[in-house]
Amino acid sequence: MNDPTTRTALPALAGTYWETFLETNPLFATALGDRRFDGRLADVSPSGLAAARTRYARLLADVEGLDGSALGDEDRITRDALSEALSADLASLDSGLVEWNVDPLDGVPADFLNVPDYQRLETPDDGRHMVERWRAMAGYADQHVASLRRSLADGRVACRAPVERTISILDELLSTPPESWSLLAPLGRLSWPGWTTAERQRFADGLRTTVDDEIRPAFVRLHEALEGEILPAARPNDRPGMDHVPGGETAYRALVRLHTSLEIEPA
Repeated sequence: MNDPTTRTALPALAGTYWETFLETNPLFATALGDRRFDGRLADVSPSGLAAARTRYARLLADVEGLDGSALGDEDRITRDALSEALSADLASLDSGLVEWNVDPLDGVPADFLNVPDYQRLETPDDGRHMVERWRAMAGYADQHVASLRRSLADGRVACRAPVERTISILDELLSTPPESWSLLAPLGRLSWPGWTTAERQRFADGLRTTVDDEIRPAFVRLHEALEGEILPAARPNDRPGMDHVPGGETAYRALVRLHTSLEIEPA
């Protein structure tokens, strides 16, 4: 027998999950066209990651607490898919990958350099959000360094190849004037309709100052940490998998089980 309360709870939980995912992944939200989080970046501090995990764990408990016998076939599929998505998010957080991984494709700085390609800039409010997000990039980069150092102290470190590639990206970036960076490209693309002279000047000054005085120094600090601390301790390139870091094998197997729906027995 279908329980109306359970049938109502399921779409509410699905909606809450989607809102939570967008809020905790604001760059993804922006890329999808959701502008509500355009001034923010994900909180990758220990407290931020713990808070996200708590939210996902509570949602998963609520989803798994639904009475499956009170759901129709389609709703059971939705419940199972929602449970799997939440389990995958928790497994990803529990893997600790975000804390020690160095990613030259989707990490700092490469990920940030792509944001101007998809973040909207049409109104003064858009400009304010862009400056806010750009300012957050410096703090994010410093938090990334702090996480790498904590992880290194625990014996968790990336292998040489991605570290060397990220250092190379930073070398090239820091050898060029900030005016040529993609982070300042919006200044040359904006036609300014509907902006007052003061709004234009405030936005332009804010973006330039943020890149010059906050982001660039943060990237210098990241470069120094990668070159002077992480690279000397990096794993050899013939040991690239996360199973070569403490706790990595357990985390890897959990992620594989979720993505393949196969139970993998210990070797």
